[in-house]
Amino acid sequence: MKFIDTHAHLYSSDFDNDRNDMIQRAITQDVALMLLPNIDKESVPLLKKTLKTYPKHTKAAMGLHPTSVADDFENVLQNLYQELLNEDYVAIGEIGIDLYWDKSKQAEQTEAFKIQIGWAKQHHLPIIIHSRDSFDEIFAVMDELWSPDLRGVFHCFSGTKSQADKITRTLQRQAQRECIYPHCSPTLGRFTPL
Repeated sequence: MKFIDTHAHLYSSDFDNDRNDMIQRAITQDVALMLLPNIDKESVPLLKKTLKTYPKHTKAAMGLHPTSVADDFENVLQNLYQELLNEDYVAIGEIGIDLYWDKSKQAEQTEAFKIQIGWAKQHHLPIIIHSRDSFDEIFAVMDELWSPDLRGVFHCFSGTKSQADKITRTLQRQAQRECIYPHCSPTLGRFTPL
């Protein structure tokens, strides 16, 4: 069986010393493709360089990470949208709402999330959702903007089985089994269909 890693920031400078080794280990373990979600305007050149270096094993998503949403987010989104139009991106992401670190930009994060869901719908692309301490806020937006063709994965999910059920119903049963925080139930993945 071949696997797809739907969320890998391999272009980050944190991996400059062992990026090639990491990618080779993943390939050896049957990871056929690694999806690289964008973070912000500054990460785009690094992302594109990694795509060029590993074209057979990487694809990219374009978006603005919620923790990168600042006062000038509308200008940043305009730049990222032009990037989306000019390159071959396979998803919109990493997008969402993160209220774990800072709640002061919730309105801006919500608006950025809505705009980027609009891109996904317009271009028929899946979304990569970052949801940390924000499940209800994410689903208020999802319920407002839902359409039958909206699809994607949740990254950074740490919720309950009933919340996972809502995700799978909403995103056409394509929820990613990913529990990465200590309070996430280790049995949740057994109940979440892929």
